Amino acid sequence: MSISSDSSAEDRARPRLDVDYSVRLKLEFIAAMPRYIFKSKGSKSLKDLLEKRINELMHKAERPLAASTGKQQSPLRWTAIEGSYIDPNHPESLRNQESQPIQIVSPLFPQSSQVRESLLKLIFNADTINPSIDHEILLEVNASCNFSVQIGRTGEDYDFRTIRNLSMLVLVFEGEIDKILGDHTGYMTESVWAKSNSRNSTLKDFSLEDKCRHLLHKCFSIEDVADAMCADPKDDTGARHFYKYNFMHLLTEEKVIEFRQHDATVDAKQIVFWTKFVCSLVSLASVVQDRDLFKLISANATGPVHINELFSYLHILSKPPLPLEVVADFARKAAARGVVIDSRLGTLPQKLPDGISPFFWWPRARTNLLGRSD
Repeated sequence: MSISSDSSAEDRARPRLDVDYSVRLKLEFIAAMPRYIFKSKGSKSLKDLLEKRINELMHKAERPLAASTGKQQSPLRWTAIEGSYIDPNHPESLRNQESQPIQIVSPLFPQSSQVRESLLKLIFNADTINPSIDHEILLEVNASCNFSVQIGRTGEDYDFRTIRNLSMLVLVFEGEIDKILGDHTGYMTESVWAKSNSRNSTLKDFSLEDKCRHLLHKCFSIEDVADAMCADPKDDTGARHFYKYNFMHLLTEEKVIEFRQHDATVDAKQIVFWTKFVCSLVSLASVVQDRDLFKLISANATGPVHINELFSYLHILSKPPLPLEVVADFARKAAARGVVIDSRLGTLPQKLPDGISPFFWWPRARTNLLGRSD
């Protein structure tokens, strides 16, 4: 039985192709510096020192772009605040260090910001064994830390159709996306701060197909979708925004969607790739034709989930398209962890840009992406 929409005016709304998005990053970690070095810096706290240094680096990242475009540097600033519920793995190792749990929050950058990507590479040292900022401020991330991406529309609020579409996409592909983000076996420990939307008190007893039907036929506003996707967890936290896909900020002045499930990281490549991936998800929810969306959702909600079909939609239909280097990175992880990456021809979008075949890139690039051609 296929999933299809009713004929309401909301469902017949035209896809939006002209939308600009803004992105905010929130990263948590424990920062540490030898106490004798910290005292020589003249800062009141490590948080203040780190905030000052990150904003100096942001201006450095902006200079090449400002020189090429003639635009002045932006007045936007990162902020650093003391983190809550963040604990070091080995407190004894910080005995002679000035240390502090910190959350850094970016300004709202344009979706395709060159400055954001350049800045992340400047901020975080590529040394994955001893990550640091400027080789002075040492960084530690662990299970008590969080990394989240917030995406809003530039100059306007989200429309209901985009939010409904996004909610169905993330429900259907939640498990396969988790495997990509998990450890080398594909196992992802669910955090109390990023619980499964599909297992909340409203949706847990529904089949995947019925979850999608509930969103299609019982939700008629963004508030309805938020109630379904972020139901009262009825647990000790009692917080409705502690879900992997947090729709609750759509009901506030912020009007953003938050993606909370990625493990804490200070790896610039991981941050950039994940940000591009979730931005493409939001864009796809806005631009996809209903008939193509329902084709993709139906096949994956009623049969084996083929994540390569989602990759293909993100690469071909999202604005801008999900870059192939990001597809390749996630596809390698998916293949290594047993995720189904074959595709069914029946799920292809019906209308594509002239001269582009939906899976043209996949069979030709498969050997390069996965290291095998079978």
